[in-house]
Amino acid sequence: MNKNKIKTTWQNGWRKWKSLKKRWKFLIIIVLLIAGGAVWGRINSQKQIAANREVVTVTREDLKKEAIRSGQVELQGVVDVKPPISGVITELLVENGQYVQEGDQLFKIKSNATAAELNQAYASYLAAKNSYEDAKISIGNSEWGDFESYKKAMMEVEEKVRLFEEAYPDKKNNNEKEYQALKLEESIARHNLDMATLYPSRVDDRLNAAKASYQAAAASYNASKNGVYTAPVNGWIENLGVNEGENVIADVGDKAGTPLFLIVPAGKKTISMQIGPNDAMVLVVGQEATVRSDYLKDATFPAQIVRIDKVGKMSDKGLTYRAWLEVEDTSDQLLLGSPVEVTMLTAQQWQTLVVPTLAVVDNTVQIVNEKGDFLETRSVETGLKASGKVEIVSGVNEGEFVLIDKNK
Repeated sequence: MNKNKIKTTWQNGWRKWKSLKKRWKFLIIIVLLIAGGAVWGRINSQKQIAANREVVTVTREDLKKEAIRSGQVELQGVVDVKPPISGVITELLVENGQYVQEGDQLFKIKSNATAAELNQAYASYLAAKNSYEDAKISIGNSEWGDFESYKKAMMEVEEKVRLFEEAYPDKKNNNEKEYQALKLEESIARHNLDMATLYPSRVDDRLNAAKASYQAAAASYNASKNGVYTAPVNGWIENLGVNEGENVIADVGDKAGTPLFLIVPAGKKTISMQIGPNDAMVLVVGQEATVRSDYLKDATFPAQIVRIDKVGKMSDKGLTYRAWLEVEDTSDQLLLGSPVEVTMLTAQQWQTLVVPTLAVVDNTVQIVNEKGDFLETRSVETGLKASGKVEIVSGVNEGEFVLIDKNK
């Protein structure tokens, strides 16, 4: 077709278009728009379908499944030092960050107790001590005497029943009053002996009560005296929160004393964390882990599980268990009490066949060629799933191609 003919065709078409009524022009435009939209939609849909289809190769990889949990940095053996008496700190012999050894003097306190209170505390202490010593000697004597007496009575009545049954075998029935009287006597004697066997535990209870009274009186007396107090363990003084001249409250009985400072011993730090029942069954002592802190972005610390509680507790999170990990922190970067993220390896397969998890639908995969042309649908047996991939135990071979079809 030459240029003149094209021009003529165009001019004729244009004249016909101009001669059409407006409503026909409008209808033709609408039809063209609808047809064009349908074609565009079909093209776009095909592009979308193609974009959601991906051909992947069956490969061999190391597959690892990890559990990520939150925990808190702790140190076993930290001593929370509180005053054993109420009074005024007259001398503070340590400072924050100082290293102390067991037996080193820490602080001195002048008691707030009056002379009358001191005398009363000492009198109560002596009375409780004497009562406890007397209890250790005297408690139980009368009880054991009663036990022997009931035991003897039981043996005597049993002998009486035996002799009666031998002499009058025809009277061993419920209608014989004499025989029934003997059996009642035997029953009462047995009951008394059974009750007497409880005496040893009652003796222990009374001794423990006397001992507790003695210990409470001793604590009250010691809490009323001035004193110099020493370090119970080796370690560093941390979180010092008291000054000389301050009044402090004793940590005695149910009363929580004034916190003075911590003694932090040398030792490996631990991570405590809460885990669920599934973790408690899967994780084992000795299992390795990695610890990260939000405050140390580029640092990781190797750790190992050292303890897992087997008795859970109910909380607002459901049934939870406690686990502890020992963490290597030779540079002392992890702060005590700081939150951390713990990553633990829970399962692993070496150089196993894997495909993306999305490639497996209802335990089947679509086998395709390298271009994505469909070949067959094949059943597979799957294993470990981790990081968006799944282990293929059987059903495909290394190097084959499978289809990921996100349209389905």
